[in-house]
Amino acid sequence: MTDTAATRRTRAELRQAVLALAVLDDVDLEPRDDGVVLAAGGELGWDDVAAALGPWAALPDHPVTRRRLRLATEVVGVLAVGGPDALLGTCHAHGEPVATAAMGCGPDWVREAVPGDVLALGLGVSDLAGVAGPHPLPPMPGLLGALGPRLQVRWVEVREDLERLGGLVQERLLRDQREGRPLVLRPTGTADVVTLLGSRRLRTSLAEGDGTGMRAVAVPVRDRGWFDLARIDPAYIGAAWTASEPLERAFDRPVLVTADAVSAPVVSGDVLAGVLADPAGQSLDRHLRRR
Repeated sequence: MTDTAATRRTRAELRQAVLALAVLDDVDLEPRDDGVVLAAGGELGWDDVAAALGPWAALPDHPVTRRRLRLATEVVGVLAVGGPDALLGTCHAHGEPVATAAMGCGPDWVREAVPGDVLALGLGVSDLAGVAGPHPLPPMPGLLGALGPRLQVRWVEVREDLERLGGLVQERLLRDQREGRPLVLRPTGTADVVTLLGSRRLRTSLAEGDGTGMRAVAVPVRDRGWFDLARIDPAYIGAAWTASEPLERAFDRPVLVTADAVSAPVVSGDVLAGVLADPAGQSLDRHLRRR
């Protein structure tokens, strides 16, 4: 980084985030002039830290900031100890809402953009010691390049597995319908509900379920989804999204699912008012305007 007033301010924010992770999450690391050295193995340059945190660096002790940095340290540790193959072994398909993702990783992470401009799919990592649940790979410089051609091979494998998981959900929903149980989308295997909407098999089943070829689905949080929207107050979806922790949020409005696409209708400003009232969202907005 060039030593200007702006970069010095950024470096100070990054150091605060690193110290917050060390103190609040008990991660053994050492900040140095050229980056962060991890006791478990590997190191992060300051550019890596900045890329992993994105605009969340402005909130150094926020849970999202710490989760993003913790994920980066775990990934680098796996690479340092076991190399690319060890990291690829932890990878699964992972979906992120395009507009509202707290853990979004930018265009370089995206392996498949689902038509409709709402949902993106890429590789996520799970089964890491310090990070519960699957999350996308952090957007650190050179990280995806270090995985080499095996990245595409792994993507084909996990993409096929996502279709398998979508089929399992389809079968469960049909069984629940026959037995009169509530029809609810829930995580299956390594895929949460956002990720499962990336399965064409599941989308086809949902869209054709009422004979119209299109189905409105409410997924305000990553671990639940409903498609019997006649029984759900539309305002509930936005309220549930706003009331959830940023890491658990999914779509702040109903999405329209067809076999080929996931899209979002335009809604009034009333639903978005809750988003703008979120303290983290306000802080990030102010930070971005300042930059």
